[in-house]
Amino acid sequence: MATLPKSFGFIDLGIMGFCMALNLASKLPPHSHLNVYDISSKVLDKFRLEVSRNSVIVCHSPRDVAEKSVSIPILGHIFRE
Repeated sequence: MATLPKSFGFIDLGIMGFCMALNLASKLPPHSHLNVYDISSKVLDKFRLEVSRNSVIVCHSPRDVAEKSVSIPILGHIFRE
């Protein structure tokens, strides 16, 4: 059986991404975490409140997510810094 990464990343918590990231966060293996980024700090705050575990790390940029994560599903457009 393959070992799952302990550090996942998710960029863009829009209408579809928010629900997908919530689903991913709910299925994370123990001792793993989800690095997230969105251009809206309000969306990031809402996401953190809705995730019941302390497994979410809010990042400051898409690059920050990429540097901290092993696996990143990408949806939509990513804006360069």
